[in-house]
Amino acid sequence: MIRNGEQRDIPRLAAIFRQMHEHHMRIAPDSYTMPFEGYFELEMRSYLSDENMTVLVCERDGEAAAYAALRVCDRESAGRVPLRILYIEHFA
Repeated sequence: MIRNGEQRDIPRLAAIFRQMHEHHMRIAPDSYTMPFEGYFELEMRSYLSDENMTVLVCERDGEAAAYAALRVCDRESAGRVPLRILYIEHFA
Protein backbone atom coordinates (compact mmCIF):
# COMPACT_ATOMS: atom_id res chain seq x y z
CA MET A 1 0.00 0.00 0.00
CA ILE A 2 1.24 3.51 -0.83
CA ARG A 3 0.37 6.23 1.67
CA ASN A 4 1.59 9.58 2.95
CA GLY A 5 4.41 9.40 5.45
CA GLU A 6 3.68 10.19 9.10
CA GLN A 7 5.74 11.15 12.12
CA ARG A 8 5.42 7.59 13.45
CA ASP A 9 7.38 6.42 10.36
CA ILE A 10 10.51 8.41 11.18
CA PRO A 11 12.52 5.62 12.87
CA ARG A 12 11.90 3.16 10.03
CA LEU A 13 12.35 5.74 7.24
CA ALA A 14 15.59 6.94 8.84
CA ALA A 15 16.84 3.34 8.94
CA ILE A 16 16.03 2.88 5.24
CA PHE A 17 17.70 6.22 4.42
CA ARG A 18 20.79 5.14 6.38
CA GLN A 19 20.94 1.82 4.50
CA MET A 20 20.78 3.66 1.18
CA HIS A 21 23.53 6.04 2.31
CA GLU A 22 25.74 3.15 3.46
CA HIS A 23 25.30 1.56 0.02
CA HIS A 24 26.44 4.79 -1.64
CA MET A 25 29.43 4.94 0.70
CA ARG A 26 30.44 1.43 -0.42
CA ILE A 27 30.15 2.12 -4.15
CA ALA A 28 31.51 5.69 -4.09
CA PRO A 29 33.71 6.09 -1.00
CA ASP A 30 35.36 9.22 -2.40
CA SER A 31 31.99 10.99 -2.62
CA TYR A 32 30.14 9.89 0.52
CA THR A 33 30.94 9.95 4.21
CA MET A 34 28.80 9.09 7.22
CA PRO A 35 27.06 12.20 8.56
CA PHE A 36 26.66 13.04 12.24
CA GLU A 37 24.62 10.87 14.63
CA GLY A 38 20.90 11.57 14.29
CA TYR A 39 21.23 13.05 10.79
CA PHE A 40 18.85 10.61 9.10
CA GLU A 41 16.10 11.11 11.71
CA LEU A 42 16.55 14.89 11.49
CA GLU A 43 16.26 14.85 7.69
CA MET A 44 13.13 12.69 7.77
CA ARG A 45 11.56 14.94 10.39
CA SER A 46 12.40 17.93 8.19
CA TYR A 47 10.90 16.31 5.08
CA LEU A 48 7.68 15.43 6.88
CA SER A 49 7.24 18.93 8.29
CA ASP A 50 8.06 20.83 5.07
CA GLU A 51 4.84 22.03 3.41
CA ASN A 52 6.53 21.84 -0.02
CA MET A 53 7.55 18.21 0.46
CA THR A 54 5.57 15.02 0.19
CA VAL A 55 6.88 11.75 1.57
CA LEU A 56 5.19 8.70 0.11
CA VAL A 57 5.63 5.42 1.96
CA CYS A 58 5.29 1.92 0.60
CA GLU A 59 3.88 -0.11 3.46
CA ARG A 60 4.30 -3.87 3.55
CA ASP A 61 2.90 -6.01 6.39
CA GLY A 62 2.11 -2.88 8.41
CA GLU A 63 5.65 -1.47 8.21
CA ALA A 64 7.29 1.13 5.98
CA ALA A 65 9.35 -0.79 3.41
CA ALA A 66 10.35 2.06 1.05
CA TYR A 67 9.75 5.76 0.54
CA ALA A 68 9.98 8.62 -1.94
CA ALA A 69 10.68 12.19 -0.83
CA LEU A 70 9.20 14.62 -3.35
CA ARG A 71 9.32 18.41 -3.63
CA VAL A 72 6.92 20.51 -5.70
CA CYS A 73 8.13 23.92 -6.86
CA ASP A 74 6.10 26.56 -8.66
CA ARG A 75 8.11 28.82 -10.97
CA GLU A 76 7.02 32.01 -12.62
CA SER A 77 9.06 34.30 -14.84
CA ALA A 78 8.31 37.12 -17.22
CA GLY A 79 7.32 35.92 -20.66
CA ARG A 80 6.53 32.36 -19.58
CA VAL A 81 3.48 30.58 -18.33
CA PRO A 82 3.67 29.44 -14.70
CA LEU A 83 5.50 26.16 -14.32
CA ARG A 84 5.10 23.46 -11.66
CA ILE A 85 8.06 21.11 -11.24
CA LEU A 86 8.23 17.88 -9.24
CA TYR A 87 11.68 17.05 -7.89
CA ILE A 88 12.46 13.62 -6.53
CA GLU A 89 14.75 14.42 -3.61
CA HIS A 90 15.48 10.75 -3.15
CA PHE A 91 13.83 7.39 -2.84
CA ALA A 92 14.76 4.11 -1.27
